[in-house]
Amino acid sequence: MENLLSSKYLDVEVTGTIKYSEELKKVTFSADLQHIDYHPGSSIIFRASDRELRHYTPYNFAEAAGTFEVMFHLHGKGPGSDLASRLLPGDRLKISAPGGKKLYEPKADYHYFFGDETSLSFYFALMEEIHTNGQLCRGVLELNESNLNIPEDLGFDVKTVSRSPENPASTAIAVLQADLAAIPGLLRQAVFYLTGNVASVQAFRKVLRSLGVASKSIKLQGYWAEGSVGL
Repeated sequence: MENLLSSKYLDVEVTGTIKYSEELKKVTFSADLQHIDYHPGSSIIFRASDRELRHYTPYNFAEAAGTFEVMFHLHGKGPGSDLASRLLPGDRLKISAPGGKKLYEPKADYHYFFGDETSLSFYFALMEEIHTNGQLCRGVLELNESNLNIPEDLGFDVKTVSRSPENPASTAIAVLQADLAAIPGLLRQAVFYLTGNVASVQAFRKVLRSLGVASKSIKLQGYWAEGSVGL
């Protein structure tokens, strides 16, 4: 398929890498991005092995400069993580052109985000667009202890809480409830983006639905589940 549909694939080169923790690695890629149909939150497909493909979200997607970035979660439990951990400047890859669901709602004035380490690229991509459009955003990220300060260090204004595997999203839901009390009308005005761990996403969605948030105002994207390799 890569040979037959060559226009749907990009040849990219790794031009830089930064490790922010043992689990988070940013990789900068260069490619010819002219005439590429990109939308915030779109996904690209990497070939992680001969038989396995993995989806990731690019951000800082600069068509003119021909560069974009991906924040990889190095969990060490699957082929995507193994591929990302090995990437070095000078490596060349073939990836798909950006595609996938258009989750971002450009007409919404308020956006609320929930996710984890696997959601960071998606979060960064949306924040770029939301700030460009002069819209408002709040959110909470459920992270491992070693990563709690990284979003703030990177300049993103988002609350972070420690992951609780026994009670998925419980601490994040407490932050949501505090935000709802502090911001009258948030439930009616916001679009909610729930991403990352499937169990946490489901728990967060259940609370929103119990509060009367319409399904059309809840955007879902599960990236992984306990016991599943590379969901």
